[in-house]
Amino acid sequence: MKHRLFSAVAAFLAAILLAGCAVDTEPERIERTYAFVELRNMTTMPENYIGKTRTVSGKSASKRFALTDRTYYSVSVSNAKQTDSEEIEYELGDGQYPPDGISITVTGEFEVYRENGFPYCRLKDAQITMIEGDTSV
Repeated sequence: MKHRLFSAVAAFLAAILLAGCAVDTEPERIERTYAFVELRNMTTMPENYIGKTRTVSGKSASKRFALTDRTYYSVSVSNAKQTDSEEIEYELGDGQYPPDGISITVTGEFEVYRENGFPYCRLKDAQITMIEGDTSV
């Protein structure tokens, strides 16, 4: 009797807990969440990705730093709610970088390099495989 009562109470509590969880089954949001989490993993645990080919889709961005006198190009990926974002730098062989804010997919070999004594992650020898609305790339 006690075992059945315990099982019923446990099932009831599980149902209440699950009812409070908002399970998002919208494929685009799941894909965006996965991409955001994977990029965060790449930047926080780079040792797991060094030398591996990675593909990242997001918005193109660039920043110029006076200290190095260089412009750095990155792909920015937002989480599903678009309240946070992660970026990863990429380097193209041909130097033909897209303007900022374009939806792109970049594929390249993940590496960690040092500059001015600090480690940075990037996709080297990268290729842009898609630019939204532009099939010439």
